[in-house]
Amino acid sequence: MAVSATHNGWRFDPSNSRLDFYYRGTRAGHIDAAGVEATGTLTVTGAATLSGTLTVTGAATLSSTLTIGACAPTYTFPSDDGSCGQQLTTNGSLALSWAAASLGAYKTGLGVLCSNESLETLKSTPVRRFVYDRSKIPPQTWAPSYEMTGFFAEEAPWAMQGKKREVFSPMNAIGVLASAIKALAEKVERLEARTA
Repeated sequence: MAVSATHNGWRFDPSNSRLDFYYRGTRAGHIDAAGVEATGTLTVTGAATLSGTLTVTGAATLSSTLTIGACAPTYTFPSDDGSCGQQLTTNGSLALSWAAASLGAYKTGLGVLCSNESLETLKSTPVRRFVYDRSKIPPQTWAPSYEMTGFFAEEAPWAMQGKKREVFSPMNAIGVLASAIKALAEKVERLEARTA
C-alpha cells in the first residue's frame, strides 16, 4: 500500500487484514490476528502483559527488575556488565551484583583447614552411583538421564551450600579434596623418609 514519504501513523491494509503502522513513510510493523510485529526498538512505558510465548531474537536489555513465574521473587539486576572473571551473586535480599568469589579481598579468613580431618571426612563419605528419579524431581527441573557418581547432600553437608545445605558447592568440595590430598602427600613423605 502506497503512502507518502513523510507519513507517520496507522493505516489499515484490507488485502492482508492487518493494521500497519508507518514511520516517515516506511512500514515499521503491524497488528493482525496472529499478533504484533515490529522492527527497531519497542518501548513500553508502564505495565505490559504478554500471554503465550515470547521469542526474542538478538539482545534483551533489562534496566531494572525481573520476575520469573507467578510466585517467583523479583530480582534487581546490576546496572553494569561487571568485569572479566566476575560472577553474579545475591545479597539474600533479591539484589544481584557482580563479585569475584576467588579473591581474598572479598573474604574473611577463618584459619586453615586441617588436612587430616579432611581426609577422614572424605573416607567417611560414600561416593555413590545413581540416576535421577524423574518422578520425584520438581517440575521444570533439568536432570540427566544417564548414570552418575557423586555425593548425596544429606551425606556430604561439607560439600554443600545454601541455607538448607542442599546445593552442591564446587568451592567447598575442591577445598576439602585439596586438603585431603595434602594429608596423603604428608603420609607418603613420612613413609619415604622411613624407607630412605
